Amino acid sequence: MVQLIAIAASQAGPAHSFITGEALRAAAERLGHRLALWVQSPLGDQGGWSETELAQAQACILASDLDLDSPAPTHAPVLRIDPTEVLADAEGAVRRALQLAGALPPGPA
Repeated sequence: MVQLIAIAASQAGPAHSFITGEALRAAAERLGHRLALWVQSPLGDQGGWSETELAQAQACILASDLDLDSPAPTHAPVLRIDPTEVLADAEGAVRRALQLAGALPPGPA
């Protein structure tokens, strides 16, 4: 099981941010992995990561079409992806993050 962390933020609005984040969380669970989610929106932040989740993160998914001042892990690779790509194929996004983490062989997501 791989520990992933993710930030979801969309200029399309708060609902889009939450839907994107939940799509990532559900996809990670279907694939047998954990994903700690931090949703950022004009309505405020929801979720976040514990110090343990951040320390154990093997990859970070940054699903955003905004410039964010968010702490990304320095020890784990970061997949930067547009929220619309996540909504089109959340499992593909998670697989790409798993590839970055070395948990899946390189190749098509």
